Amino acid sequence: MVCATHKRAARRFLQGLSSDELRYIAEFMGSCLLEGEHPCLCSRTQLAEAIQRFDGTRPGGNGDRAHKMVLLFEYLCRSAPEPVAVAVRAARR
Repeated sequence: MVCATHKRAARRFLQGLSSDELRYIAEFMGSCLLEGEHPCLCSRTQLAEAIQRFDGTRPGGNGDRAHKMVLLFEYLCRSAPEPVAVAVRAARR
């Protein structure tokens, strides 16, 4: 279960995004559900690699792919449950 602090932070973050950016995040989360992956249960490096793999499967974009990848990464880091967030921060260099 996600704590209230992480829910508020994730909600604030998502409220500032466009529908296209929200769709990108939703597509990533949906692909994780379908493939049984847990993207928040890994290091920042592994998370970035998972996002790159996901983006590589998508058809050509409109030039803002790198921006959406950063937004997705930030969302996942902000919305992680506390134990995972600590592990993710510890992996930072």
